[in-house]
Amino acid sequence: MRAPRRFCITTDLPLGGLYFIHKVGETGQLECVIVQAPRAGSLWTWVLRRVISNYYYGLTHLFTPGTHPHRILGRKLFGYGRSHIADALTVRKLRQLSAEHGFQLLFTKDLNSDVHVRRALAAFQGSYMLVLGGKIIEPDLLPLFSGTWLNGHGGVLPEYRGLASEYWAIRNGDFESIGCTIHVLTQRVDQGEILRISTIPYDPNETLQALCIRNHANLIDTYVKVVGQLADSADSISRMIVRPGPPSEISGSSYYSVPKHVNLRKLARTKVKDL
Repeated sequence: MRAPRRFCITTDLPLGGLYFIHKVGETGQLECVIVQAPRAGSLWTWVLRRVISNYYYGLTHLFTPGTHPHRILGRKLFGYGRSHIADALTVRKLRQLSAEHGFQLLFTKDLNSDVHVRRALAAFQGSYMLVLGGKIIEPDLLPLFSGTWLNGHGGVLPEYRGLASEYWAIRNGDFESIGCTIHVLTQRVDQGEILRISTIPYDPNETLQALCIRNHANLIDTYVKVVGQLADSADSISRMIVRPGPPSEISGSSYYSVPKHVNLRKLARTKVKDL
């Protein structure tokens, strides 16, 4: 008898996005994947592709001479998914995974405004919607899905809500709070109940960009472990909560954003010890 389809995924295909889909699919419980990434072909996706290509070219500065960064990432992420654009190769891999694991595949340019996605969310039977990357989800979208929304956040919550969590933890001298959090997604951004926190050690001689990549690999790995626990357990998700969300009248912590007082390209190549 086939296992119930307990999981759905919505993702903008960040690093490791296809690997994450593959690992959730291996549980036999993946119902649907909603890809929040434009299909290649339009002029603006070509421009975005160039930006991403330049970004990855810059990664060569992070590793030893003669070693391609994709090989480094591939060792951790098994070579799946390194694009924010659903190009022909990515779409082909997604369709292969869909056929292999038997899940539905949807594409959208804007999760919040797509009427077809809204109808699909209301029809899904899954217990968990796993969010990996993408825009902030509008509050009115959340009730359409009957299950629980989960999110992978690249910072330690509740201390580091928002963006650039690794940078702000270092600037605050809070080196033990470099890591990721898997939490329940609610209408209050980054303030739901916490299921798991996973920190990583830092190397003062590595660049901020390299640290962020390592932490994102940590996020994917941690998310997969949480999914595995959910897939193997009949217990309520409440048994997995390690820290409750703050009361509704309390904001919980400061919300950090991308630093605007520095050159971001220069910052990415700056060593941790020099921040």
